[in-house]
Amino acid sequence: RPPSAVIEGMVTSQKSVSATKSIAESSKPAPAIIAVDPAMINTLARCERVAKTDTSVLITGGSGVGKEIIAHHIHLTSKRANGPYVALNCAAIPDTLLESILFGHEKGSFTGATKSQSGKFEQADGGTLFLDEIGEMPASLQAKLLRVLQDKMVERLGSAEPIKADVRIIAATNKDLRQLISQGLFREDLYYRLNVVPLRLPPLGPRGDRWEREADAQAAQAIVHLLPASCTSSLVANCLQSA
Repeated sequence: RPPSAVIEGMVTSQKSVSATKSIAESSKPAPAIIAVDPAMINTLARCERVAKTDTSVLITGGSGVGKEIIAHHIHLTSKRANGPYVALNCAAIPDTLLESILFGHEKGSFTGATKSQSGKFEQADGGTLFLDEIGEMPASLQAKLLRVLQDKMVERLGSAEPIKADVRIIAATNKDLRQLISQGLFREDLYYRLNVVPLRLPPLGPRGDRWEREADAQAAQAIVHLLPASCTSSLVANCLQSA
């Protein structure tokens, strides 16, 4: 009998608790991602090859297919694994705040800026910055992001002093960026900067026959034992029910 099969993309239904987060457990070994779907197996093989490089990656696919899990996996298996992993959901932050959160600001640079604050680029220095929902980024910030990717330097709001940004960028979207380009909503030059290595995640299709469902249930039980203690009981239940 073949080995137990898959929960594709691991716990794909889990949502980020907040719009931004840093993962300080980067030095831990990368958890295994199990797959039997040929498309997913091919994607994971590409992830292993991509992790050995330092190029930008653009992950595309529908909602809930595990784009952030793949991004984190690439980080943990890369030479930057001991550095920070910082994730930012571009769609969850108002446009007026996104620039400050991404690039940082100096005290007094705008109303309410009572102290200087580093941005996500500075916080991710030496590691990986994951930009989720990149298609939601406003055009004004797309231009500034492009400059940072070109120059490897970032400037805080209210400052003209450049700060070195040694960051590997992984971006993700569930939108068709080429269509957004044709509509004038996304910069083509930024697209090519981000899309150096494209990764397309396959959709989560319907489960197969009885054996596959039983194998999924066994895999789910195994994954539950590997989940951190901080996981809620509802997340564990969702993991089991997804099988």
